[in-house]
Amino acid sequence: MQRHHPETGHVRALCVELDGVLVRTDLFVEALLQLIKRNPLVTLLFPLWLWRGVAAFKHEVARRQPL
Repeated sequence: MQRHHPETGHVRALCVELDGVLVRTDLFVEALLQLIKRNPLVTLLFPLWLWRGVAAFKHEVARRQPL
């Protein structure tokens, strides 16, 4: 959701963390499990993604398994 500030006209984005607040599960874990269920061989790529860091790992999962 984006809103324009009334005085400056700048665009502001609203960001909400859903995990544990609006939903009872961790959306990353849900996406990861769905990705594994859809393509079990993708687990062979996990070490490569994790070697690049946790943020890269989460990015790759999100890229391959949209919510």
